[in-house]
Amino acid sequence: MPRKARRARNRGSGRYGEGQRLVDGASFHLADEIRYIQRRAADHDGRVVTIGQLVLFSSETGDAWLIDRDDRLALRLGSQGDPEPFHIEETDTSFAIDWKGHYRIEGPAFGSRLRPHYNRARVPH
Repeated sequence: MPRKARRARNRGSGRYGEGQRLVDGASFHLADEIRYIQRRAADHDGRVVTIGQLVLFSSETGDAWLIDRDDRLALRLGSQGDPEPFHIEETDTSFAIDWKGHYRIEGPAFGSRLRPHYNRARVPH
């Protein structure tokens, strides 16, 4: 079960550390958070945004990802500073994500396995 998220004071810092942010599940729009993390990736700025079981992150290499920690699903949002197209459906009470693959973390390494077809997962806000 995803834990309830609370809004951090600002995007740059807070109790989660520099470059990390925990977003309030009741007052966010996933598309806005995706655009934010894509902008950070374009600036080659490493950031982390946590929304319940979802994690968005950008890297200093210009990559950006959305992952589902529980189901190990992955959606690449940017590569080398360039945004990647994505498709989500969002309402006031839920959103659906067209996932493009799975991920794994082995030690400090993040790996993904992207597929040409999509998996859709509906997540309540």
